[in-house]
Amino acid sequence: MSGNATAEETDVSRSTFKLREGTEEETTVYETVADEDGPTVVVVGGMHGDEEAGYRAANYVREWAIGAGTLVTIPRANARAVERGTRNGPDGVDLNRQFEVGERPGTELAREIWNLVRRYDPDMLIDLHESRGIYRDDQDPGLGQAVFHSQQQKAYDEAEEAVRYVNRNHVSNPRYLFKKSLATGPDMPPYGLLIYKASYDLGATSHLVETYEEAGGVDKRVGWQLQIVRQLINDLLSGDSDEEVDDEPGGDEPEDDTGGDDSDGDAGEGDGSDGDGGDDGSGGEPNQGPTARIETNPANADELDLSSDDVVTLDGSASSDADGEIASYDWNVEGLGKIANGGGSGDTVDVTFTGCGEMLVTLTVTDADGATDTAQVTLSTLPPIRE
Repeated sequence: MSGNATAEETDVSRSTFKLREGTEEETTVYETVADEDGPTVVVVGGMHGDEEAGYRAANYVREWAIGAGTLVTIPRANARAVERGTRNGPDGVDLNRQFEVGERPGTELAREIWNLVRRYDPDMLIDLHESRGIYRDDQDPGLGQAVFHSQQQKAYDEAEEAVRYVNRNHVSNPRYLFKKSLATGPDMPPYGLLIYKASYDLGATSHLVETYEEAGGVDKRVGWQLQIVRQLINDLLSGDSDEEVDDEPGGDEPEDDTGGDDSDGDAGEGDGSDGDGGDDGSGGEPNQGPTARIETNPANADELDLSSDDVVTLDGSASSDADGEIASYDWNVEGLGKIANGGGSGDTVDVTFTGCGEMLVTLTVTDADGATDTAQVTLSTLPPIRE
């Protein structure tokens, strides 16, 4: 890697350097360091070259101002794949399957990326992707419109806040509302994801963001990705809060100096009606959106060391909507558990463990105007994950 400093700004210094310099895989890394000490965030795009919104969004992020800490951006991690417009580069290797936890990454490019991440030892890593399907959609299965987060309680909270904000303020078509989910982890497929290695080997909170390739046009999807990244890092890199993030970035994207396969499969053009967030154009009062709430029987079940044969009742009936009623309840179970009484669409469900470990249950409530909110509870036959 070689350093190449650029001109300093008033409150931040910026520099660039290359990975795999002098090879066909050469790509640029952008570093922004604020005068004030703070956390470090790494944002990666272009792991897969046919996922346009991801690498375009990362290319905007590299120019953001920050008030504290360090922001490191790799807009086109797999530059050859981006140039070809294909999921993988000419070698056919899936770059985002090369990062086995506790192991040496599988290719030279993956090793340079990991050496960089390890050197910065980030507090948070965000990897931006797209999918050709929608997560938990039986008609169009895929991973789009979702944020997959690492196992820490802090990561749950970060993803929840980001998804809630973007859904309330920037997505109007209910089909394209973002979901959040616990990433499956290194012992379940897909294996070798960068977010797993960053989380397990370095302890970083990690997020994989997926937009759906058919939703809203590429500028809209870039806007959604930017809003999610902004919400994820805003508390970490304080001082960035005055910077506007465009819902639909236009033609003044930063110039990148780096030179149609399957959808992403990682954990996990519109007609004007697809996700044009914000005001519905009715001229009336804006919809306030619902509030999701989960109560458990036994009480405070998330604080108990449960037995593997325990049945826990989860009650979402305390959820509310300030200017209307809850139209639907959607329960989802991740990890070592299942819904015992089928459906998962009523205000109350029973859940059971399928093994010894953790079960993350998410309740998504939707109001009559399509706005959503989510609540989560983590149940465990082991002590719950806490930082």
